[in-house]
Amino acid sequence: MRHSASARPTVLALQKLLCYVGRVTNANQPAIRKGQHKPYIKATRRQTEQRIGAAAALIFCRYSKHGIRRVFKKLFGVEWRQAERYMTRAIAEKGKNLSLPTVE
Repeated sequence: MRHSASARPTVLALQKLLCYVGRVTNANQPAIRKGQHKPYIKATRRQTEQRIGAAAALIFCRYSKHGIRRVFKKLFGVEWRQAERYMTRAIAEKGKNLSLPTVE
């Protein structure tokens, strides 16, 4: 026995139901997880590497931590804590001595 077209749930109705359950979210709106106040989309590996490189470049240019946080907020839209993590990873990857090589 076949269902009539009106008896089948529409794709939109299924998406709304699944969004309510928390399994599927709208692609335009990231999920707000338990304990969070803002929506969050995890950066891709490429974006992470780009941000670590940017942090290393800003550290090399002797920007202050506050200045780097401001740049990251404006360019990448990340909060100060995530900018701190990128700075820490840049220092760990590049080493603590981020000075220009000396010419002999």
